[in-house]
Amino acid sequence: MSLKDFDKVERATNSTGDAIDFLKSAQEISIIGIIGKLKHLLLILNSRSRYTEKPLAAGSGGSGWTGLIVILAGFVTVTSVTLTGYTAGLDQLFFEVINGATPGPLTLVFGIVTLAGEELFWLGIVMLMLLSKKHRKSPLLVLILFSILMSSLAVLSMKTFFFRPRPSLQLDWNVNLPFGAAEGSSYPSGHTTLVFAATGVLGAYLQGGYRLLVLLPIFVGVSRIILGVHFPSDILGGAFLGITISQVLLLVQPKLKKLLTRILS
Repeated sequence: MSLKDFDKVERATNSTGDAIDFLKSAQEISIIGIIGKLKHLLLILNSRSRYTEKPLAAGSGGSGWTGLIVILAGFVTVTSVTLTGYTAGLDQLFFEVINGATPGPLTLVFGIVTLAGEELFWLGIVMLMLLSKKHRKSPLLVLILFSILMSSLAVLSMKTFFFRPRPSLQLDWNVNLPFGAAEGSSYPSGHTTLVFAATGVLGAYLQGGYRLLVLLPIFVGVSRIILGVHFPSDILGGAFLGITISQVLLLVQPKLKKLLTRILS
């Protein structure tokens, strides 16, 4: 390799490092910009879908409770095999593939995507709904608030009673941590739990175009692996837990609707 080639590699490396450093500082304020764009996003969704006050997947009747039991059983199963170490080999294999092989520019993109799993992101959506006369008294507003609350409590409880070290503390190779290591227990993924719970109730109220919402929790879950803070099984457990929470909320949404009416009356 010539000196010119070495110079090119050095410049590329420095550029990637500068970009990551920039995103580290920008990430703290980028969520504000994302929330600022949410109104435009909601307009796009409204142009491609119709909103209904009655969720499509309310889960009423025996089928709703049966589905809840199946999903909850899936979460219990994933939790059991994960915390007992049966998934350790597969976890490390898929983690190394996703975390170790993701190029720098894609890492930057997923550094932004992961913000959709933050509580502040969904509180921003709630604030936009409060500013809208059409959605101000919608039961969806209460469902999203409860999805935030229930996700936080469920994840906190799980991480308090079942501690699992983060990937960077378990693996004997240098984990790619573009934004630094996270603290606390690894299982389940809090970001994944919240985004699955919130999009679960949100998708039930959109009559068209809601299938696009499926991509958001998937991308958020993958982003947590790319950023080096979770194993794949943490994401899977968070997905099952988030879906469980959304299903519970949809089952009890008539009572929550009465609560909303009482509060706003």
